[in-house]
Amino acid sequence: LSGCSKNSNPSVTSSVTSTTITSSSSDEKLNLTFDEYNTYISITGLIEDCEEVVIPDTINNKKVASISSKFSNYSKLKSIFIGKNVDTLGNYVFSNCPLLEKIEIASENKTYKAVSNCILENKRIIRACKGCVIPEEATSLYFYAFSNMNVVDLFIPKNIAYILADGFINTTNKMTTIEKIEIDSENQEYYDQNCIIDKSTSKLLYAVKGAILEEGIKSFAGDAFRCSNIESIIIPKSVTDIGIENVNNRPFSYCDNLKEIKVDPANETYSSIYDGSERNCIMNKDCSELLIGLENSQIPDSVTTLNRFAYMDRYLTSYELNKNIMTVNASFNGAHPLTSFTVNQENINLKYESGVLLNKTGDTLYSRIDEEFTIPNTVKTIAAYCFTFASFNKELILPDSLQTIGNYAFFKSEIDKINIPSSVTNLGKYQFAFCSNLKEIVLNEGLTTIGDHAFYQCGVEKLDIPDSVTKITYYSIAYCQSLTEVNFNMKTSNLQIIEGTALSHCKNLNVLSIPKNVTSINISSDTFTYVNNFKVDEENTKFTSQDSTGNEMNVLMSKDRKQLLRVFDENYRILDSIKTLGSYTFNSWRIENKFTEIDLSSTNIEVIKGYAFYYVKNYSLKLPNKLVT
Repeated sequence: LSGCSKNSNPSVTSSVTSTTITSSSSDEKLNLTFDEYNTYISITGLIEDCEEVVIPDTINNKKVASISSKFSNYSKLKSIFIGKNVDTLGNYVFSNCPLLEKIEIASENKTYKAVSNCILENKRIIRACKGCVIPEEATSLYFYAFSNMNVVDLFIPKNIAYILADGFINTTNKMTTIEKIEIDSENQEYYDQNCIIDKSTSKLLYAVKGAILEEGIKSFAGDAFRCSNIESIIIPKSVTDIGIENVNNRPFSYCDNLKEIKVDPANETYSSIYDGSERNCIMNKDCSELLIGLENSQIPDSVTTLNRFAYMDRYLTSYELNKNIMTVNASFNGAHPLTSFTVNQENINLKYESGVLLNKTGDTLYSRIDEEFTIPNTVKTIAAYCFTFASFNKELILPDSLQTIGNYAFFKSEIDKINIPSSVTNLGKYQFAFCSNLKEIVLNEGLTTIGDHAFYQCGVEKLDIPDSVTKITYYSIAYCQSLTEVNFNMKTSNLQIIEGTALSHCKNLNVLSIPKNVTSINISSDTFTYVNNFKVDEENTKFTSQDSTGNEMNVLMSKDRKQLLRVFDENYRILDSIKTLGSYTFNSWRIENKFTEIDLSSTNIEVIKGYAFYYVKNYSLKLPNKLVT
């Protein structure tokens, strides 16, 4: 899908490029609040809830180019008109506006148009409100198209050829309002039984109350029943994948009306029967692992493992862990409103203490049970997935005894601050990834590695790296859009290795300094993506950013100044000593193009490596006169 930008129409270019807000304001006459950027306005909401809203073409002589996802949760709003200059809509815009029944867009708008209360962008439905009718011209249903939009009846016409399953889930975790799904019999890609089934893959994408899962369905999408109002599920013998393998998936979350689950006895992968009786749950075939449980499930003693999805986000008031359970994987995160929890006294593997589930010796934490809990100071390991998707109503204190944090331990949780004790030496594998509320992170001396996606796409604003860290790896600190500072002690830091994708795509990380002991920077298209003010400590023996007289050049070069590795702004200068232009030197991948004229004709460059001008667009290039390779 390379090059498939949001605005795939080549004649349309988004106005939303700057990331720096110059001011936040409001207009009482328009009843709108907005953020003001250098060149455009982004609408963020209403001053007062009202029935009708008009989004103008301009405010303060600047184009109104964006409507933020913050524009949501208005109980009176019935109709909205969108002006001609809007070319960017937030994914969740107009969410939870229960009376919204009319959407209009100026005919001059080049990005979006409104048809029958649907918003179309290049023939794909991106938002639709109550009473919508999907037009024949639409060919796809996109991300969050019906999420939180109070649509009741849904008819999918014959021309819809592509459906994203998460277009139906309610991101607020409220039950869907969709009661009926019908698909045109002439549709070549999908068919229905009050659900959506992909004909080519036999995958169930989404199902609501009254859905019939026919024989022939092979798999469930990751959000197949999430927030569904479905009451009963019978899984046919043909199903081999119920959608719980991927950590991002939550196929049975928040379906609080679900009271019955059965599996066809002929199914060779799953079972709901043990010892001749229905148990109202989904187990693996030998009944040793509980995959999906309900409030009234009868869990047999054969079960020794609870899958991480066993009760995640499920309606559950009380639970007793049976005597043979040995392994639990975050199985009770989001279980609601859990008020009573016990462990069978004959269980020799696990114990319930301080609101959490531990192994018998108390050194491994498996799952949080209660809203109010503490982590005992005996805990050495937080197990994988332990707090996945979890919410917290107070600050979480990690004990000094802690040594290991498992993979995905806090993945997509709502944690807002964390202090990693010095006893933890390694971080990695998505431990705090997608924690958008995580604003404050304290790392202490003793930590040596910040690894694979550790803080990927989290909300951190400032990060101080302790001197003990020697390696920052693959996407470990990346896509953190609020991050403005990453600080090292330039002289005493022991950092040696920076993987090329670390510190990438952080839109507000504009300044970066590399300490003296760094010996390896793996340059890629993602390296230091938005940095425009770059320095290397003058004592570094492998890299430099200075000319021979000590003047900063805002570039990355080899220490001998023979290789130019990265250029960070358009006012670059190339030294006479430079013989090689490295890969991705003028990289413009996924960022605003900085380079319009590149004149290398008078330089001494002899070698230009692959991808040197990667994704630089609409530029003129004069090659070096001395170029050999």
